[in-house]
Amino acid sequence: MKTTKTALLAAALVLGLGACENTTAAEGEATMQVSAIGDDTGSSRSQGALYTQSLSGAEGTVEFRARVFVRSSTSGWVELTQGAAKRAVVDASGRGSATAFTTAGVAATSYNRVRVEFEEVKANVTGSIQVGTGFLTGEVRVDLAGDNRTVVERSVDVSLSSGSRAELLINLNADAWMNQASAQSRTVSEAAFQSAVTVTAR
Repeated sequence: MKTTKTALLAAALVLGLGACENTTAAEGEATMQVSAIGDDTGSSRSQGALYTQSLSGAEGTVEFRARVFVRSSTSGWVELTQGAAKRAVVDASGRGSATAFTTAGVAATSYNRVRVEFEEVKANVTGSIQVGTGFLTGEVRVDLAGDNRTVVERSVDVSLSSGSRAELLINLNADAWMNQASAQSRTVSEAAFQSAVTVTAR
């Protein structure tokens, strides 16, 4: 009888400890979502972006592939895109709503930096827009130079408590860099694209 009671008590203790461990893990988790928009004219461009006022609105879409990382003071850089670039297509004019890009579970702590590693960026301009070198139409690509990658890194201020949720918005500011494109080559410099993109927490 004593042996049976001892075994039951030991089993209950193990189950209790397991439940405590699971509760502790859940309490330390939060959620971070990343969205993207082609051109959000209502957003702030105060992150040091060299924004150029558009000559005419860009009509069409922007397609990109990217990986997204955030940095905390406790665990360093954490990837939100699960180890591989994700793809999204957004309205170049930004008239549509933001597109959900990726969502990930993260530690409930503070994050002060975001890094977006673009592996491809191309726009499909319908009709035409006037730029400094002529009229731009069709496919327009961002020149990613030799390494086929361009990095946009911005400061953010995100504090997550257990069970909370935050959203980062990648604003491609398509008008800004498309108006710096070459109408002949239909390409945009990496520097023009980098300086136009903003990332904000909301």
